[in-house]
Amino acid sequence: MRIWTLLAAAGAAFVALSLNAVAAPTTVFGLPLGGKVKMPIPKCPARAAETGVQSLCWESIPNTIMGGRSGWAQVPGEDQMPRWAAHGFFEPRVKNDGTLESLVVKTSSADQFVEILNSISGRFGQSQRESRPGSAIMTADWTRDDIHIKLLCSASIGCNTTFISGVAHAAHLRELAKRKARDAARAATP
Repeated sequence: MRIWTLLAAAGAAFVALSLNAVAAPTTVFGLPLGGKVKMPIPKCPARAAETGVQSLCWESIPNTIMGGRSGWAQVPGEDQMPRWAAHGFFEPRVKNDGTLESLVVKTSSADQFVEILNSISGRFGQSQRESRPGSAIMTADWTRDDIHIKLLCSASIGCNTTFISGVAHAAHLRELAKRKARDAARAATP
């Protein structure tokens, strides 16, 4: 009987360690993508853009979205960010339980495509797909188990860099597969 108790304890410890290894968030701009942020996220103090902030805060009332909130925010540590991000606008998507699912960084100039591409590649490796600089719409994608990154730049929107947690990206891919299966069963004509 004692051996079964030891085996059960060892199994439980292995499962706990495995879950911790899988659940470790990826830090992006000091925020735990796929992990928990301090809740509730407060409204930013007046003049936060000029003085900086100590923690994530909403610039205005965030939008309520399925199971969470999204909106413009201030992110701490601007002085430690790459130049392209330090002057960007941040839009986090946070679930009601405090899980940071995604973070979009919007910049005003499509001319920053190569700078952003090189910056992200320096940390996450070569992109899996990218368009040629100078195209009307320039894109790049990085996918790992813990993170998916999409860079999209054009003259009309500037650059949007979207960081998505691995869990949120996997859920999105499952939803797309379900939609594709539903659409395949639809009638082709009215």
